[in-house]
Order: sequence, then C-alpha cells, then structure tokens
Amino acid sequence: MTWELSGTSAMVTGATSGIGKATATALAEHGARVVLSGRDEVRGEQVVKEIRAAGGQAYFARVELHDEASARALAARAKELVGPIDVLVNNAGIYPFGPTEQMAEQDFDAVMTSTSRCRFFWLPRWRRRWPSAAMGQSSTSRRWWRGSAWQAWRCTDRARRHWSC
Repeated sequence: MTWELSGTSAMVTGATSGIGKATATALAEHGARVVLSGRDEVRGEQVVKEIRAAGGQAYFARVELHDEASARALAARAKELVGPIDVLVNNAGIYPFGPTEQMAEQDFDAVMTSTSRCRFFWLPRWRRRWPSAAMGQSSTSRRWWRGSAWQAWRCTDRARRHWSC
C-alpha cells in the first residue's frame, strides 16, 4: 500500500510514545506536516527531532487535555503551526490501571474526557474541511484486562481498514 500526504496537515494527540509516536512518524514519512501533542515536552521534542532528522515536518504542542478550553487551545495552536488540519488522530488517553469495579467516578470522568470529550469539541470546526479524516484509537494492556489480545487486534484492524480506504 502506498499513500501520499504531501500538502496535508495532521494532528496526533498522545504522540510522545507508542502508537501515537508511530502514527505521527508514519504520517510525516508520507509527507504530512504533523503537529504532535502530549504531556511530556522532553519526549515530544525528541520525537520532533527524529521526524525532522528523517526529512519530515513536525511540531510539538505540550498539552494536558482535560476540558473544552485545553482541547480548543490545542486546535488553535495546531492551526498556527501547520494551517487547517486535514487528518486528526485522537490517540491521547489515560486509564487508571486496576479493577474496573474499583474505579472512582472522578477517574472515570478523566478517562472519558481524555478519550472522547476533547474530540467532541474539535469536530464541529474540523468537519467543515472536506475531504478530511478523523480517527480515534486506543489500546489496553493485557496485564490488566482479560481479552485484551482480541481488543488490540480489533483496534489495529479498524485502523488498518480506515487507512486503506
């Protein structure tokens, strides 16, 4: 599969490591101008250096996605850096490891905010750009959740289907 993204801009949240870092790197390798965000500025700037060293265009925006204001501030900063966003990959997320039945309500609210609510605040402005693509992805640690091998496959398969369309 080959795809060319020259002239497009992308924003990848949670891009300082793991799946987010790999996604940001792949988008840049295919020509997109990428804004990556995360909480760890040192790791974020390191990812930017790696992408630039490979010939890509990347910028880092440090953010703690926890409410509407932080989500809108990130969107505005991304637009300042690369212009209107064509590809949005919402990879940011938190999860307090441990038994689900012991999760406190405030922890549940934090999980939902980082994984779902922030994306909700971006979509009305973002969807006016067409054609464009949005993707939310997540993974779960096998150590903490039974059945996560299937869940990891499901997330990967859905991402594959989206990007191969």
